[in-house]
Order: sequence, then structure tokens, then C-alpha cells
Amino acid sequence: MIPFTNVDTEKEDGDDWIAPLKRYRTWVVKEKFTSIELRFTESQKAQTNGSDVEFRTLVVVMNIKTREITTKIYFSKTTTIYGGDEGIKLYLKT
Repeated sequence: MIPFTNVDTEKEDGDDWIAPLKRYRTWVVKEKFTSIELRFTESQKAQTNGSDVEFRTLVVVMNIKTREITTKIYFSKTTTIYGGDEGIKLYLKT
């Protein structure tokens, strides 16, 4: 499993080691999402370098109590994203 490294995370005080994932439990730094969303909105206003994309998202969820890991795959509809590669990166982050 490859962790999602594009979003800033911070360790909780008194972290728990999650053996099946081979890492500590982490929390997303929520304040980062506001700036990411604003940058994405600005990149879409320019409407250049549009790309039609369809995303397949693999979600891995672990029940903290039972340590059971479940995996689900979701498809999002085709979307036109502007702003080239940077616009796509910002879309994924938002």
C-alpha cells in the first residue's frame, strides 16, 4: 500500500502503531484544504488546457477496534478540468 503523501499530516500525541499498515496513525491538517481549494478554483477560472478525465479511487479503510481492513473502488464521472497538470493535481487534493 502506498500512502497518500500529497496531503500534510501530523502525528497525534500518544500515537498508536498500526501494524497492518506499518505506520503510525496520522491526522490530516485541515487548514491546508482551504488554500488548496482556493488555488483550484482560481485555476478553473482561466479555462485553458482542459482535460476530460475519469478517476478511479481506491479507498482502504481500517476499523481501529478490530484491525479489519476493507477496500472499495469508486469511479467519479468524467470531468473537464482546466489548468493543465497543476489543475489536475489541485483537483485531486480538493
